[in-house]
Amino acid sequence: MVRPATAESNIETKLSNRFQSTIDSSPELLTSVLEEFDAMVALLETNGVDICVHDAIVTTSMDSVFPNNWISFHKDKVITYPMLAPSRQAEINGAVINEAISRGKEHIDLSMLAQDGHFLEGTGSMVLDREHRTAYIARSPRSTQEGMEAFSQSTGYDLCVFDAFGPFGEPIYHTNVMMGVGIGFSLIGLETISERDRNAVLARFERDGIEPIELTNDQVYTCFAGNVLQAESAAGERLLLMSAKADRSLTKKQRDQCLRFNDKIVSFEIPTIELIGGGSVRCMLAEKF
Repeated sequence: MVRPATAESNIETKLSNRFQSTIDSSPELLTSVLEEFDAMVALLETNGVDICVHDAIVTTSMDSVFPNNWISFHKDKVITYPMLAPSRQAEINGAVINEAISRGKEHIDLSMLAQDGHFLEGTGSMVLDREHRTAYIARSPRSTQEGMEAFSQSTGYDLCVFDAFGPFGEPIYHTNVMMGVGIGFSLIGLETISERDRNAVLARFERDGIEPIELTNDQVYTCFAGNVLQAESAAGERLLLMSAKADRSLTKKQRDQCLRFNDKIVSFEIPTIELIGGGSVRCMLAEKF
């Protein structure tokens, strides 16, 4: 996780992120952001999740709080990604990469693709089913074909690519806003996916034994209910991590479905971060292996 240094909205990213609001920064706003961040770290630790926190190296926007866009960790690799906004490309932290290399991981640097106009914003652009080595990707300005193919060639992941649309008919900027995949299940906004592509996604789920837990458009667009991550505690519990807003939006049926695949739902009050950044809990976590 990366502790932000400012509560400033990023004007560059708002062009393609309709989930993001533009709010004038203030000391009070930064206090709220940091309180939400620190409380999230504390609650994760209380639930037995080991957290490594770095300070932001970029101070011009709050987007540093979403490190999963520039880095992903794998059993034997660490990958850095090409991000659309030049301001976000500066978030890539060499110290984090060098630490991973020192632990024997190969560094695959895809970030240079941005120079040629090709983008893929990590596990924001992709929702990875690590068990079946499938990357689910919604096409958007932040997820180009060249970026997807570079990732697939570097990792051997199969690609399941589709179109998904936001509240104003625009391409959803990040796949992880409308779906998350855990062991045996997916929380997914099926109605956001084009009719042309929806059956292909469901067929992939059926092939791999993944049960879709369907979200409404309102749950996706206003509650970040698809922006979830399954984690494992030190005690071996499967935890489904999401924001409190997402948690409150779940119906009893959806909650019961989630708890068939998870021991516990752990939720975090991060309304200020969601409002300013246009992302939620999953975006704040770059899971390490």
